[in-house]
Amino acid sequence: MVNPVKQLYLPGPDSLYINGVDILSEEYDGDVVGLSYDFDSATDTHIITLNGVNITEGYISPGRQMGIHAPSIGDIEVILIGDNSIIIPNEADPNPEADPPMINGIGILVSNGNLTISGDGTLDIDTGDRSIILDAHGATESLAITFKDSVTVTANNQIFTEGGDVRPVVNVFDYANVTSHGIECGNNNTPIIATGASYTNTDIGGGDPYYPDEPFSLSVGGGSGYKR
Repeated sequence: MVNPVKQLYLPGPDSLYINGVDILSEEYDGDVVGLSYDFDSATDTHIITLNGVNITEGYISPGRQMGIHAPSIGDIEVILIGDNSIIIPNEADPNPEADPPMINGIGILVSNGNLTISGDGTLDIDTGDRSIILDAHGATESLAITFKDSVTVTANNQIFTEGGDVRPVVNVFDYANVTSHGIECGNNNTPIIATGASYTNTDIGGGDPYYPDEPFSLSVGGGSGYKR
């Protein structure tokens, strides 16, 4: 019997995949424990709350498996409560004729919408490929990834944005604490850090031009500068 999570489905016009299931479909029966969903009609934002959720399955598209996948449905906010994780390794495609032959694991992929990660919880992302992707191709306005409140997000791979008339930026606001292994985004591949927030790039040579062989840490608290 084929595992339905591993089959290739085309997303519908209003699909939002978490842990390999479309939580907006009529067939979704609430089987992702600790997950809740709401839609804010005033801001046209899909709100996902993760409360102790461990995501280990993903939506499959050619060459990709994504723990959270929002395909052009608008803005997404992920609220973190407690400790959460996304673990999506790379794996060989079971179809021997598949092109590409590998399925690359991605933590979060949002297309044509802002991504906000908020709350007071944590999220550990362990993936074979990029940890977070915001794809703005076809977007009609400037987009961004924003970390805010007091979230702690730790990613073993890259945060990446692409597309749009202006490449999307990455914001780290309030008291958010973000770590990733590499970052490519607007603002010259440098996140915008608010007072009290912090960002660390653990990719050697992946951030600070003055110390290219050291992890790059940028925080602002009572001033601005590099904190080591």
